[in-house]
Amino acid sequence: MAFGELDIIMKIVYVKIPLSKDDSKNINRALELRYLVSDTIEERGLGQIINEGTGEDYIDISFLTNQEDELENNLKSLLLSIGFSKESEILIK
Repeated sequence: MAFGELDIIMKIVYVKIPLSKDDSKNINRALELRYLVSDTIEERGLGQIINEGTGEDYIDISFLTNQEDELENNLKSLLLSIGFSKESEILIK
């Protein structure tokens, strides 16, 4: 590594969020929630969205981040503040 270069390690974060029965029946509501989570992740500086999708009863979002400290706690806090349950799955690689 040359002088002045930074060695930044990026991680991929996968989030799978279960939807309520009502939200899973309403595709517009599911999309609205997915966009809200994605936008909030970027607004709070947690990472950059690389993929997002909506399944039958869940939404999933993937993003790149260089954060390590408190990332999982910050993400859980974000999801709870939006109204999602603690059942969301978070995988950091």
